[in-house]
Amino acid sequence: MQSLEIIRSYLKKREETIADLLKTKTNKQAPENFHQLRVEIKKTRAALSLLSTCASSVDLKQKMAPYRDLFKQAGKIRELQLHKTYLHKHSGAKEMPVYNKTIEAQTSEEIKRFSALKKQKEIRSMAHNSGSLRLSPLNINDTTLENTLEQEQETIVKLLAKSKLKVPQMHDLRKRIKRFHFLSTLIPLKSKKLKGLDEFQELLGKWHDYEVFGEELQKAAKLQNIPIEEKKKIRKLKPKVVQKRETLFKKIDKSRFSLIKN
Repeated sequence: MQSLEIIRSYLKKREETIADLLKTKTNKQAPENFHQLRVEIKKTRAALSLLSTCASSVDLKQKMAPYRDLFKQAGKIRELQLHKTYLHKHSGAKEMPVYNKTIEAQTSEEIKRFSALKKQKEIRSMAHNSGSLRLSPLNINDTTLENTLEQEQETIVKLLAKSKLKVPQMHDLRKRIKRFHFLSTLIPLKSKKLKGLDEFQELLGKWHDYEVFGEELQKAAKLQNIPIEEKKKIRKLKPKVVQKRETLFKKIDKSRFSLIKN
């Protein structure tokens, strides 16, 4: 099967999986479903991004438009769920009862918004697997697809080889590696210059989680309804989170060179 047909089949599978996830009643959604929905949309964007680079007739912005709000809303829920998990991990489930209830209330509100979003005509259509990703005939050969993906590999290699990476570059690297990893399972490359991406992606993911966790703690310190006692606990927790985040950053920075094959 040609690479283009493999990508078409891949996109169809993503569309079917997203439809199944959207059919699940919101009040019965398992926490991991919101994460899975985001992963499926990321995979869809990765494949369409590759095609749009190779063919001007594929309008990435237009194709991804129906998924944009859904992706953002699922992200808000996912961040709150992760925040609660990390809060319990570092402070215990009963340490901050008021703040925990605040997080639960915020999560419930965001889930309601997600439920309302699913009622929109465009998203209802996606839930019925209407073929919104249907692509017109494309004149893209395997060589073009492979060369485009190899160029992305070169960009990642150059980022990994930099003498020093800053936080914005690390975020860029995280997104590029995730996108490349999705696509490299579909299209075989003649020259494989990266190894150990699974473990490295996991490390990048943990670092990003602590980035988000730290940002949420910053917001928590400004909430009016949180008792002084709990705010003191949050302030004590923040340096530990910063330290963990910095430790992970240093570990990533040190291990990134091992990904580049000699």
